[in-house]
Amino acid sequence: MGKAVAATVAAMLVATASSAGARELPENAITLEPLALVFTRTIVVEYERVLSPTFSLFIAPSFTFDSVDTDDLTASFLAVGGGLGARAYLLDDAPTGLFVSAMFQVAWATAERDGAKSDGVGFAVAGHLGYAWVLGGVVAVSVGLGAAWYDMSLTLPDGDVGVSGLYPAARAAIGIGF
Repeated sequence: MGKAVAATVAAMLVATASSAGARELPENAITLEPLALVFTRTIVVEYERVLSPTFSLFIAPSFTFDSVDTDDLTASFLAVGGGLGARAYLLDDAPTGLFVSAMFQVAWATAERDGAKSDGVGFAVAGHLGYAWVLGGVVAVSVGLGAAWYDMSLTLPDGDVGVSGLYPAARAAIGIGF
């Protein structure tokens, strides 16, 4: 009986020691893309949920606002939308390591230039190759490069506003994993 108790305690200690060294990864992450705000005046908040060791889904609501008010031009642009996408992690367990991702985005936009106004719905599809880290088990960091095709252009009497066509796409996100 004493040997059985000793063996059980020893097995529990070994299991505890080996699990203490195991890497615990978060199943959820919320990130922001600060470079999108700086370069395109777009706020992107993303929620990612790990569904398996190699796969995750994400949703990404976004808000864009820009305006110009000079002697020659008064213009504004507003877009509210959201994206849905998936990531496949190729080398490490999600949400870390090398990944490929695909996303579909829909947005409602309105633009005004010198009194003329237009609004409509646009969409985009994008893909990235990137890399993600979870630092300290909590800080989620992700970078990636890829391409996106946009159909988010509005027509005003003196020209189009927005984007339409194939463009390079970049991702630089930081947030929290839990």
